[in-house]
Amino acid sequence: MNDVIFYYKEYPQKALFLKQRFKITEKTKWTAGTVMQEITVQLGHLATVIFNQKNNPVISKMINEVDRPIVSLEDEISDLYLQIFYLCHIFGIDPLELYLRKLESESSNIVNWSEINYLEVILIVIGQVTESVMKIEGTRFSMERSNIYCGEIGFLQDRLGVLLLITSNLADNYQVNLAKSFDSMEKSAKQFLSLYREQD
Repeated sequence: MNDVIFYYKEYPQKALFLKQRFKITEKTKWTAGTVMQEITVQLGHLATVIFNQKNNPVISKMINEVDRPIVSLEDEISDLYLQIFYLCHIFGIDPLELYLRKLESESSNIVNWSEINYLEVILIVIGQVTESVMKIEGTRFSMERSNIYCGEIGFLQDRLGVLLLITSNLADNYQVNLAKSFDSMEKSAKQFLSLYREQD
């Protein structure tokens, strides 16, 4: 079981530092929309790892990229969190505060997490977050949200809260140590960036 409060308190800053270091690889400045594109990429990687565990060789052959093994569940969850934390930073959102608020609001709802298809839920929520970001950036038509959200930013915060809640439960379900996995991913990322600088 992860110490989610510690992770959401300490690791967003580590994610921000790492994102700053990755700026040397960017050809254009990232926006919230760019982050959502990267989140979609990372969700695809995460789904690849999970699906390959289901031992369906025919489908696995169809979805896997040749000579590019994507095999580490820990790395892909950490990559996903890296982008989620950065998106929160862009909008000035505190992930821990958002998580605790959503946890409290859902405390009266009984959820059997063992019956949840995490990927399906995360896919739905990421679609909602993407739509919201597109509206905020003006790349998608605007429409009124329910007054319960107090505007588009309020809706975005609510959906990000759900995403933080579901993703931490997915990590627990697959027995992924969030802090340890992020530290490992960060180490690999720094090695990659060192090689990138040498080749650039």
